[in-house]
Amino acid sequence: MNPRENGVWQLAVVAACLLLTSLLPSVFADWFVESSGHISVSFLWTTLLSISLFQRWRPAHFITLLFSCVQLYLAYVVLSYNIPHGGKVLGFGLLVPLHLTVVLMLLFSKGINQYFKRGNSVAA
Repeated sequence: MNPRENGVWQLAVVAACLLLTSLLPSVFADWFVESSGHISVSFLWTTLLSISLFQRWRPAHFITLLFSCVQLYLAYVVLSYNIPHGGKVLGFGLLVPLHLTVVLMLLFSKGINQYFKRGNSVAA
């Protein structure tokens, strides 16, 4: 497989993880907060990040890393409080591996790095 195509498939995994992390809190809100609470992650924001990654917009790489690191930190804070106090842990426990996948793939994937190093044309 062409390493460039490998980068596209790896970006597809990153985009799927991002979109899943934005859909889980809205579809399964009871996994995150009590029934009277509210939690959401902007689906529009994650969709725009995903599209801009495929368009090779260079700042999108950093913004996505920053977004996922902040989400990881927030999930860590919530889990570190909820585990000893008996709060909701399932939803945040699912978000951690998804965001960790995004961070690790964006940082260490050779295919994604080659995809971003190429020019802006898709047929290059």
